[in-house]
Amino acid sequence: MPAKGTRRTAIRRPWADEERDAVHSYFARHFAERTLPGKNDIEQCISTHDCLANRSWRNIKDFIRNSQTKLSC
Repeated sequence: MPAKGTRRTAIRRPWADEERDAVHSYFARHFAERTLPGKNDIEQCISTHDCLANRSWRNIKDFIRNSQTKLSC
């Protein structure tokens, strides 16, 4: 029988309009070309925009991917 452990749940925070606008304006070229930015590009965006300080680079990359998927449907 498997050992009982605690399961981690993701803390979901809705995206503020300011955060969305910052990501869309910074990565407009990536949205137009339907490509994903790299980690370094995303980290530069985080350092440029203070509103994204509480988001990880992975959160932003997932947001971009999900937004592009939503647009293609």
